[in-house]
Amino acid sequence: MPGNNDIDVGYTSQIATRSANIQRHMGSGSGVMTRMYQQYSSSSSGLSAGISGLAAIAGLGGVPLRPIHSGSTVVALNETREREKRELCQLNDKFAQYVEKVRFLEAQNRKLHLELEALQKRSGQGSTKIKEMYEIEMHEAKKLVSETDHERLSAEGKARQAEKELEIYRRKYDSILTARDADRSSIDRLQQQIAENEGQISLFRRRLADLEDEAKRYKAETQRLALEISRLQSEIQNEMMIKNTLDTEKMTLEDELTLLKQTHETSLVELKPTALVGELDTTRFFKNELAEAIRDIRARFEEDSERKRAELHSRYTMQYNDLIIKYKKNGPEPMQMEQQRMQEEKIRTSLLTTRNEVAHMKARNEELNNRISELQISIKQEKTDGDRLITRRSAEIEELKVRLEKLRREYQEISTLKTSLEKEIFTYKELLEGSNNRDGL
Repeated sequence: MPGNNDIDVGYTSQIATRSANIQRHMGSGSGVMTRMYQQYSSSSSGLSAGISGLAAIAGLGGVPLRPIHSGSTVVALNETREREKRELCQLNDKFAQYVEKVRFLEAQNRKLHLELEALQKRSGQGSTKIKEMYEIEMHEAKKLVSETDHERLSAEGKARQAEKELEIYRRKYDSILTARDADRSSIDRLQQQIAENEGQISLFRRRLADLEDEAKRYKAETQRLALEISRLQSEIQNEMMIKNTLDTEKMTLEDELTLLKQTHETSLVELKPTALVGELDTTRFFKNELAEAIRDIRARFEEDSERKRAELHSRYTMQYNDLIIKYKKNGPEPMQMEQQRMQEEKIRTSLLTTRNEVAHMKARNEELNNRISELQISIKQEKTDGDRLITRRSAEIEELKVRLEKLRREYQEISTLKTSLEKEIFTYKELLEGSNNRDGL
């Protein structure tokens, strides 16, 4: 046929790199749906001007990414995840390109088979050019397959690198869990210490209450002793007043007794000259008669003197008895006075001892008050420190809870990422094994 010899010698293979339009959108789950629209174009003299294909790959689990801000470690983790995200996107793109290349090559192969069959039907005309065209196409196809294998090896290396990084993240997560357990143990220890501090505070409060009760007892005893001392002082003053009164009466009686003695002696002195004068006159003038008169006068004088002496003695005795009776009624006897003096000495000693004890009790009370004030200040300080420590520990616990929640989310995301990577690696392996099997065939 004349038309069969018009084959263009400058044949150029139509196998070329595809232009890919990649679109991602969030699926119903936590992954990222990736759709790739790739367009392939080729031309042939005997068949259609080109073949366009539309491939959609769906169902591959994406990687949910959410930024986490928790210090330099989280920043590094975010950078690593962003890098992995980009690498995973590149791997997805390359894998999609690889799948589309395989499909394109299969379509190209079918097209070439159709062209070959069409050429064979044309009685083998232009077989040399067809062979050259076939070799060129096969060379381009093998080149694409080689590039695809190279990209597959690169994707496998990146997958292994991702597994290593996943292991690193797992170790970090384990270390964080260990730190969390240590913090929990520290929190339990601090709570136990707080309970012990509260127990000591309760003990101090009980001791403070006991000391206050003891101080109240001492205060009541001090008041009772002060009242007793006041009563004893009043009794002592009364006794002193009675003693002074009795001493005054005694001195008055002694003065009266002295006055009576002087009066009696004066009377005797006055009577003696009278008796002597009368005796002289009687002796001189009336020797016998006056002697009898003198005897009578002397008898009367002696009688009067005896009577006066008896009266004075009786009066003195009566006054003395009255004084004794009055003194017995109003005052103690000498033995009782000595006993009273000894009791007064004892009371003075007891009063001095009581005053010393009161001073000691006041000093002790002041010391106890100072101690109570110090204990109250110490308890207040301990309570303030305990409240501050509880607040700080509560804030640390809340912060640790937040960190734990973040780490749990990170671990969940890493687990999801691992599962997605394992699924994608498994899919890659299956596709690559299927591609190798087709290449072997």
